[in-house]
Amino acid sequence: MQRIEAMSDIAIGVIGTGRMGTRHALNLHQHVVGARVAGVYDLDIARATKVGADCGGARAFANPQALITDKKIDAILIASPDPTHADVAQRWRSCHD
Repeated sequence: MQRIEAMSDIAIGVIGTGRMGTRHALNLHQHVVGARVAGVYDLDIARATKVGADCGGARAFANPQALITDKKIDAILIASPDPTHADVAQRWRSCHD
């Protein structure tokens, strides 16, 4: 399936590309009109790179803070382990007020 990218696509960054994060990223890429997976981060950079490639060439980040502070990312999907969610969300908000 080939997606057509619209000028108004929202660039999504995915933090965590384990089982659930990968599924979320692929669902965004394949099924959500108006959303574009633009970046992915995981501790396992090889896995993040593969998910990024599977999502149309999304950039794989080696550092979560680099994804969080990237001004080309409009929103994030947090799929890292539960205890990290609040910290990631707070860091995102502090960079994107």
